[in-house]
Amino acid sequence: MLKQTKLLLCVFFVLSCSDSIVVLEELKGLKKSEIVYKFGSPDSENSYRMHEDIVLYEINRNLLSYFPQDSTIQIQDLTWDKVGYKIKVWFTQSDSSWNVVDAIKYKDDVQF
Repeated sequence: MLKQTKLLLCVFFVLSCSDSIVVLEELKGLKKSEIVYKFGSPDSENSYRMHEDIVLYEINRNLLSYFPQDSTIQIQDLTWDKVGYKIKVWFTQSDSSWNVVDAIKYKDDVQF
């Protein structure tokens, strides 16, 4: 019975999160200028370099699937506050432009 309860809780958690957080695959690879044109000026913008000492929170831990934490990749992190949800996009520099490496859309009530 305990095993079934844990399984049901896991399934519920995955399904409820999948409704609240959506990976925006269609944005990957686009240039920063294209994203700003699409969504307007971001409400917040951060820039940091990946390194061993950086604190990665649940919301940006996905960067570890692209880069090792001890790399020196420069990241730009832009957020748009929309009605009922937020859009967060991470960029890295390639050649002379900043390109999307990952992007998510999540409901306002999601807590990371």
